[in-house]
Amino acid sequence: MCLDDNKWDISFVMRSINLTHDEILLFLGAQGNQPLNAFRLVHWSPPSQDTIKINVDGSCLLDSYSMGVGGVVRNSSKTCLGDFFGFVGIGDAFEAELRAVLEGLHFALGKGWRNIVIESDAQDVIHIFQGKTSLGFYNHFELIKEVFNLLQREWVVQLQHIHCDANKPAYCLAWKGSHSLVQVQWWEDPPPDVATFLLSDSLVSV
Repeated sequence: MCLDDNKWDISFVMRSINLTHDEILLFLGAQGNQPLNAFRLVHWSPPSQDTIKINVDGSCLLDSYSMGVGGVVRNSSKTCLGDFFGFVGIGDAFEAELRAVLEGLHFALGKGWRNIVIESDAQDVIHIFQGKTSLGFYNHFELIKEVFNLLQREWVVQLQHIHCDANKPAYCLAWKGSHSLVQVQWWEDPPPDVATFLLSDSLVSV
């Protein structure tokens, strides 16, 4: 990672270090030296039965303001049902997080899921839809309104905050999206680096 010509923002570097950390934990767990969850301070947890959980994240590059979103869908058995990521335009970090939630809702609606949990590490975004903060984000009012309109449909949607260290698959997908010129697409199988995060999540006991 340190030998190429790309520019790396500090958050991506830290996530990459955490990925290496998780790979070491996977190896130790496979060797039977320590249970994997003995090393984890925060972790992803599966949804309840008959519920779909969609973890989302947004990414915005500091130099170009290119926004990307990403999300991964899993069920109560920790099975990955698919993922999405892609470029969503030019804007700011808050807008990217909003668009990630919006894309997650759109995909859920299109797939026919009617009992879902949306998790994001953007606490300020989640607080808006939980009624814990005022709607002072005038630049993004239309996006916020669009999310609220979707939440009013005939389905059960919970929006929850999750620690960023437990949201690594979505972060990785969002980073890919912000570095891409391709619009958001759905994929049945996750990229290899994302699959590593998913494996790590699946091995943690809850």
